[in-house]
Amino acid sequence: MYRDGMTVDLGEPLVPGSRCTGVLVGPSTLEPVTVADIEVQILALDAVTATEIAWSRVHGTAALRERWTGQQIDLLDLRRAPVRLD
Repeated sequence: MYRDGMTVDLGEPLVPGSRCTGVLVGPSTLEPVTVADIEVQILALDAVTATEIAWSRVHGTAALRERWTGQQIDLLDLRRAPVRLD
């Protein structure tokens, strides 16, 4: 079961050449769907580096999202460097 704010670290690049090894689960703009009479919430995934995952475990995922926004990080760039965390 996944939930908003959870991080998942795969321990290896998401795709060849990627610096991102995991994802941060977040809310989606999509409406829930019903499957076999059960409402299923759609979640969004943002690619994260191992450094960002470790930092977010100490400071929280909201703080990581603030860093991404403040530094205008392109979350679609899987080859990007980790956000500056100092």
